[in-house]
Amino acid sequence: MSLLTYEDIDSLVHGKATDDINSLFFKNKDHYIRKIWNDKDNIERLRSLRSQKIISDYDLYKLAYYKISSFNPLQSENPLFKLIAEQGSDGTLLISDQSEIHYLCLDAHFNFIKGILDVGGKIDQNKFLTSAFSGYKEEYKIFDYLLGNFDFDSSALSEAAAWLVYNEHYEEELGKAAFKKIVDKGLDINQKFSNESELSEYDSLLSLVFSEQPIIFISWLDGTPSQSTISDFPWEFIIFEHDINEEHVEAIRSLIQKGYELPLQEIATFLRDKDEEDFAESVENISV
Repeated sequence: MSLLTYEDIDSLVHGKATDDINSLFFKNKDHYIRKIWNDKDNIERLRSLRSQKIISDYDLYKLAYYKISSFNPLQSENPLFKLIAEQGSDGTLLISDQSEIHYLCLDAHFNFIKGILDVGGKIDQNKFLTSAFSGYKEEYKIFDYLLGNFDFDSSALSEAAAWLVYNEHYEEELGKAAFKKIVDKGLDINQKFSNESELSEYDSLLSLVFSEQPIIFISWLDGTPSQSTISDFPWEFIIFEHDINEEHVEAIRSLIQKGYELPLQEIATFLRDKDEEDFAESVENISV
């Protein structure tokens, strides 16, 4: 493939490019934008291309992210965001790709994210919220900003709460405070996970809390979990993928005492298949 010369790019900057030059530029736009960034008059050249709508706000964002370590940590000196601000938002700066959000959603990048919003960019706040604690992340600064400035889907609140429990952040003061903020936003304890969620094997927030923190689960029973959510617990997954203990048996007993229907014999069979005979007998002896 032919590559554009400096003179070709210069013709673009000055609005004198041929159709062939335009076509080649758009086929490998990221490469040429990074190349322009290395020019001594980079901002002026990018400003001209942006004013001609040859490049977009999203293109400038991608360059800013690519060079994120080169800018002032406070991002107040980020010339690319200033360039977007002076020309006004073109509506293209939306951060919604899940993998992109995963790497961007770090407290270390808080001011960068804030810079995106300050110049009229938009983010998928639901995906950012679920990413704040996914994997082994603890991005409390981003979390607090999101909770204070956006509304969220029920599924996003549920998954964020689930990650706090799954990663045992809930056992720490910051995690407990974050969890309470999610509850105050209107957490639905019966929320199911989507098939795309990394936690989908649990089926629901309730199932995950039962599996990971059965004592917390017992405390949630006053919130009246739905029978349909309880009925969908993936018992085989729960039993074979977790270290079952007396607290789980107590949680099962509490469910029965509250009037919920459970497949006790099926649960006991899975426990025996896992060589958990004592727990299997305990489950079988629960009075219905």
